[in-house]
Parts: sequence; C-alpha cells; structure tokens
Amino acid sequence: LPATLSAPLGIFEIAAALLLGLGLMTRLTSLLLFLYSLLSIFFLYNQFADPVEGVQALKFLALAGGLLLTFAYGQMRGS
Repeated sequence: LPATLSAPLGIFEIAAALLLGLGLMTRLTSLLLFLYSLLSIFFLYNQFADPVEGVQALKFLALAGGLLLTFAYGQMRGS
C-alpha cells in the first residue's frame, strides 16, 4: 500500500465505521465498505498459499458478507 493512500483510507475506514455505528446512510456505507473489502482481498491478500494472508482474506470475505446483509436490511424499521 503506498504511503500516500494510507491516510485517506484510514480516514475513510473511521468515517464509515462511525456512519454504520450511528445508523446513518447504512446502505451506501455498507456498499462502499463491501467494495473496499473485496478490493483489499484482490490487491493486498492475494497469496492464498501463505496461511497468514489466507486467514486475512477469509476475514475480509466474512466482513463482506456481513456488509451485504447490512446493505440488504440496513434501512428498515426497527434496525
């Protein structure tokens, strides 16, 4: 990850986590975080033979699944 991208990505992650935690714009935020998770798997954790990177890729895949559920049911009454 280039150093020029680390600060904006960190700000994006914190802002998106706050928006999801507060329940604001949950569908948009969860969709953006879903795409971020898939891109992280594709670009950062693509050496599946390495056990550490394989676990990280599976972690991001599980997060992506949860974010899809948040996208599907996030802005409903009682959520």
